[in-house]
Amino acid sequence: MVLLIACANVATLLLARAKSRQKEIGVRLAIGASRARIIRQLLTESVLLSMCGGVCGFLFVYWGARALLAVMVGARQIGQLNVTPDTTVLLFTAAVSLASGVLFGLAPAFRASRSGLAHQLTETAAATTPRHRLAKVLVASQIALSVVLLFGAGLFVRTLRNLNGQQLGFEREDLLLFEVAPDRSGYVGARGIALHNQLRERIERLSGVRSVTFSEFALLTGWSNSSPGTTDRGPLTPPGQPDSVYYNRVGPRFFETMGVRVLLGRGIQQSDTDIGRPTAVVNESLARACFPNENPVGHRISVGLSFNPQKSYEIIGVVKDAKYDRMREAPPRTVYLSYGTTWDRTRRMCFAVRAVSDPLAITASVREAIRDAEPKLPLFNVRTQREQIQEALGQERMMADISSCFGALALLLVAIGIYGTLFYAVTQRTGEIGIRVALGAPKVGVVWMILRESLAVAALGLAVGLPVALASSRLAASILFGVSPHDGVTLIASAALLAAIAIFSALAPASRGRESIRSARCVTSESQRIAQAFLFHFCSVKKSILGVAW
Repeated sequence: MVLLIACANVATLLLARAKSRQKEIGVRLAIGASRARIIRQLLTESVLLSMCGGVCGFLFVYWGARALLAVMVGARQIGQLNVTPDTTVLLFTAAVSLASGVLFGLAPAFRASRSGLAHQLTETAAATTPRHRLAKVLVASQIALSVVLLFGAGLFVRTLRNLNGQQLGFEREDLLLFEVAPDRSGYVGARGIALHNQLRERIERLSGVRSVTFSEFALLTGWSNSSPGTTDRGPLTPPGQPDSVYYNRVGPRFFETMGVRVLLGRGIQQSDTDIGRPTAVVNESLARACFPNENPVGHRISVGLSFNPQKSYEIIGVVKDAKYDRMREAPPRTVYLSYGTTWDRTRRMCFAVRAVSDPLAITASVREAIRDAEPKLPLFNVRTQREQIQEALGQERMMADISSCFGALALLLVAIGIYGTLFYAVTQRTGEIGIRVALGAPKVGVVWMILRESLAVAALGLAVGLPVALASSRLAASILFGVSPHDGVTLIASAALLAAIAIFSALAPASRGRESIRSARCVTSESQRIAQAFLFHFCSVKKSILGVAW
């Protein structure tokens, strides 16, 4: 759509340029130039213009594409897009740019060379300034395409805002995350369990740390385990529901550190690990599905793990639902299993550190504490919980950022198209404006005449673009969140923004019209003399008619 808007903009500018050269073409035809020579000359100019633009575009793509993409979507998301110059894409865009330049350069040439020679040389300024219907149609088409782009960008931006602003079920602020891989340093079995607990105790004693925990999977990383299971009341999943639940092995003080509210019972504590007592905490969705109208605390649950099937755990608490692996999905039925009662052969564990204020301020001290405990222990994926959420929303953020940048580019092209079309029209209608002023037309009326053309073009574009935007938005319904594909607020905001751009783009041509008004009032120009002659003859005819009637 941006490509079509750009082509329409080039067409508008080239048509205006060709219109201003109509008398030049007439002179060339008068001194003996053939129609083929005129067409060949205009074709050469159009091809040269397209080639210059293509070379500049190629240099920009080669040197600035990745930098522009980094500004648009962020450095971390560049790897998700391939912006390396591709031969096929370059050939396609080169062919489109060349075709648009040649097509819209030849169309005025054929039209001008078909006109009669006397018509070319004797047209007056008023006659050579029709309402630029083709140019206005092209500008209106730009506005229609821009409505679609802006509406889509608005839907994506609102989707991102809804995802980022929803309740997650845990506290996202002041939380530092990192991962360790003890098995790479030879810590397995009881030594691995002891190392995790030792690291947790060391970090918890640091200044600026409120609490520390660890788990097999950090929340909202996209990683999860799921398995069927049973309870002492029967199957873990009631009939008609998915036959598996999510489970995560967590350490002591997990719910306190993550800010997940405990509704019934208690959370997992260090004492569960010390006495080797397998315990579990379930979320309210699982408790509601498996233990309706009953307190699940004290019951037993068995989850089938791949290496230790149907291990039994005692339910010691129920916690509030929290987002688990994806922000778009509702909180799944989840079981939090106590880690450390047996060695679970986990290759890595994710630590979560709840800081007093800024979590990045304690990063250096956390690294030092881990280095003192085990110098060879690998530590990686250091980030805050808010950064983790931003990574989880990477695709949605990229869609919103890119569509917003394309929408802004479309607005810029529309503003250029409206400005260029109206400015040229006002320039060609200077004599007409002078005559209107000499006949007594008010200043406000002349300015309104210019602005009215901009509003008419905008109204035509909106009338075409709004239904197309509503129809095409259904294609994006599957990736929207919390907003309807026919959202009226977004649609009205897009239309109002385009109308405002149309008005502001017409202000400069309107000021040009005011200059014409001042020049018409300051000097007795040709237009003023024509107006005086017209008034004289009009009064003479009026007197004659009155005399005959008398």
